[in-house]
Amino acid sequence: MQVMKQYLSEMSKRNDDRLYPYPIAFVINDHHQFIYLKPGKTAGTSILCNYLRPFDNKNMFSNESEKFDKWWKTVNDLHIAKMFKFIVKRNPFDRILSAAIYFKIKPINFFKYIYKDYKINFYRKDKKIFDEKGFPLVNKYECFANLLDVELNKDFEKYCIQRMSIVSHIVPIYDYVCINNVIFVNEFLEFENLDKNIITISKRFNIKNTLPHVNKTKHEHYSKYYDSKSIDYINEMYEKDIDLFCYRFIKK
Repeated sequence: MQVMKQYLSEMSKRNDDRLYPYPIAFVINDHHQFIYLKPGKTAGTSILCNYLRPFDNKNMFSNESEKFDKWWKTVNDLHIAKMFKFIVKRNPFDRILSAAIYFKIKPINFFKYIYKDYKINFYRKDKKIFDEKGFPLVNKYECFANLLDVELNKDFEKYCIQRMSIVSHIVPIYDYVCINNVIFVNEFLEFENLDKNIITISKRFNIKNTLPHVNKTKHEHYSKYYDSKSIDYINEMYEKDIDLFCYRFIKK
């Protein structure tokens, strides 16, 4: 069976059957036998650009199509199953707030608009609001227009690029780690305790680097930014993450 290989192959490419169809980022290091899955706003830049830097010449990104495809032809499901797969998980309430601040968008507006985008994506096959390239049709799609401060008719290309950048940062962790509702990742690192959790990876691969936190967003506790509606938005959008990792909204 080529279940795992097929799944990773689909992750590396656009897939219209996913809620967010854009490619999912991950790094393969066949020499050291690991796969690092990189969701947005989970210290991914810190891990890739600093912590894993000693492996730069052996790391291969899923979007390096020529290099990736060449390697892909040499492996099977068993080979991939034996590789050590790890990911950083993060409470979605905190993670989505971090994305809002990273994109310099008022959090309460960000929560509202990504929820609208989520609902349209969820029903997109029925409503046919995307063109053949996966871009939203101008006359039927306005969710992010005000949010991104662009006019769809004048700045459509800019709009599409910005929107794809946003949604690529907010893909649920569940979409990275499960195949047919079965977890295939070996190690979950907690964002909230990453300095301690990363020691497991350091020992396994003899990594001496520290883990500086780059692109860190500054904000108060996430509960300060949510109202009852936006809590419901995140609960619905990230239901699988919340159930899988037993997350909940904690007020401080």
